[in-house]
Amino acid sequence: MLGIGLSMTGGTAQGRWSPPAALIDLDFRQDRYLQAGAAKSFDDIFAYNGAGLRTFTSEAGTHVWAAHNLLAHSGDLAQGTAVAASATKTRLTAAAGTGTTVPEARRAGVTLPDAGTYTYSAHVRQVNLRYLAMTSAGYGSGAGGVTLFDLQGGTIATQGAGHLALVKPLADGSCICSITFTADGSALNGTLSAGMSDNAVSHAVTGPDGTEALDVFAQWVCRSDLGGMADNPDNALGAEFASYVPAEAAPVFKARRNAYVHGALEGILIEDEAAVNIVEQSHDFAAAYWVKNNQLAVAASGTIAGIPAWELTDSSATGFAHCAAGIGAIAGVHTASCLVRKNPSQTSLFSARLSVGSNQFCGISFDTVTGAIKDHWNSGLAVQPDGTKMRDVIDMGTHWFAWFTYDPSLLTGLNATADVQVFPAHDALNLSPGAQVTGSHVCTAFQVTAGYTPGSFIPTAGRAASRPAETLAIRSSVLPATMPVAVSLALEGCMNFADTGSGAAARFFDWRADSGNHLSAGLNTAGTATGQIQVFSAHSGAASTASGAASAFAPGLNVPVSFAARHPAAQLELAAKGETAAGSPAPSALPDLAAAGIGLAPAFNGSLGRFRLWDRDLGSAGIGRIPA
Repeated sequence: MLGIGLSMTGGTAQGRWSPPAALIDLDFRQDRYLQAGAAKSFDDIFAYNGAGLRTFTSEAGTHVWAAHNLLAHSGDLAQGTAVAASATKTRLTAAAGTGTTVPEARRAGVTLPDAGTYTYSAHVRQVNLRYLAMTSAGYGSGAGGVTLFDLQGGTIATQGAGHLALVKPLADGSCICSITFTADGSALNGTLSAGMSDNAVSHAVTGPDGTEALDVFAQWVCRSDLGGMADNPDNALGAEFASYVPAEAAPVFKARRNAYVHGALEGILIEDEAAVNIVEQSHDFAAAYWVKNNQLAVAASGTIAGIPAWELTDSSATGFAHCAAGIGAIAGVHTASCLVRKNPSQTSLFSARLSVGSNQFCGISFDTVTGAIKDHWNSGLAVQPDGTKMRDVIDMGTHWFAWFTYDPSLLTGLNATADVQVFPAHDALNLSPGAQVTGSHVCTAFQVTAGYTPGSFIPTAGRAASRPAETLAIRSSVLPATMPVAVSLALEGCMNFADTGSGAAARFFDWRADSGNHLSAGLNTAGTATGQIQVFSAHSGAASTASGAASAFAPGLNVPVSFAARHPAAQLELAAKGETAAGSPAPSALPDLAAAGIGLAPAFNGSLGRFRLWDRDLGSAGIGRIPA
């Protein structure tokens, strides 16, 4: 804690201190952003780039999708194709004709990223015809139905095949209507439409005279499996529109704000690197992808953190019982993880491992009552410089989060084809895989991704799936137009990191005009350092570095981190874990960064809680006493 206030020379700061108001105060936990004391929106302050779907943990402890809209031009009907009709921005009008027509606003080529469950919604109002027809087509078997809504009664008239329909009548006489369907992955580029009908059983208008019309104010598409999609944190239209994210020329993907860790609100979740889950069926053990050997797989009651789970039961008391899935050749360090429901009724182990090459195993085995890890299957297990094995079991309340990191360079047969193997019941007294006891465990969310630490869950359903990289930056327009004579900064959050011997395990912020003029902070794990905060300054190429204690932070998951720094013209100083450290050599000047934005968490896996910037020097005692 910075509030301790001990300096490296042994000085003591007196009590806790409330610093002056910061020029920029970005409180991600409260989702509140201030510039010179004035409240600003997230988009006013930040440039966020994170195209693609990603998950995080909600207040309820379930995995949810970050707010998004996969349908471009969400508020403009004219951007689609009007069939048997004409369209303005918000009104669809049937074309006059004889016989039966199907007037609709059609959106062709709407691409879904992966197999899964999706919801298509429309905010509509009846003009003269009573019924709204919503369709989905081209997304595989069972996703091609037609649902009709009674806009006058605010009810579902006919629910289409493969659809789950919902209607919300609003006080102004309009309705929000939606259809939820499952894309099986065989086809991901399809067509969605909203149209009008004169009857409750089919999408049709007989003999339209050209006056029939329907108002469609907005349309949106979101992924809705797992725990659903998180509410749009920027929604200003009322609670009924919590799932609506306005989109213009392209789909919109919001940052993962209001993210929770172990039940605590931690702010904004940032993972700078893209990731791919190479386990092709992350949470469906009934799929043929998982080969059951003396195992039964039955859908479990409930979920684990919002993810469908499976109960795996040994069908033989003596046979070698496990499930296995081939994941091909693994090049480079990878981390495997899964969720396992607590099992107080029995003391058998739950085990997960990689089988690589000829009888070489890397994995984790633990007691599902206590979480105690059994020390075996260490071949290929990544190890930190101090000898700590890179695996752990974390108590998540109702379930365990188990993970281990695999380094193929430690095994013979480098890049050999690997299998994920799961042993849902295991004799606690005999670690041999062949020594089975009859029993069962409930598990889900199997994931193998590149890198030394686990990341957010990437669901898969028949093929590998990815999570794109993301970036967050403070816009230069909200920073001082002229560089102050001194600045002070403070950051707090929690991070996932491993001691890999790298000199740059993380970067917290980067305020950079060019390679010779910048102010930044990072995490060092090189040499004897296991988690050392460093602040770097460069002015016209002359560099200065302030380094905190070499072991200030221990490697792990969700490690709390906080520090502050000050930089008047000829000084650079860091405060972390109650200690202060001066820059060496002393800087020649404060770099001029007035025209540059600040990249936040440019190399980071974790949550940012708060970032503050002062256009003044808070002094050595000041930065050492900032509550964090």
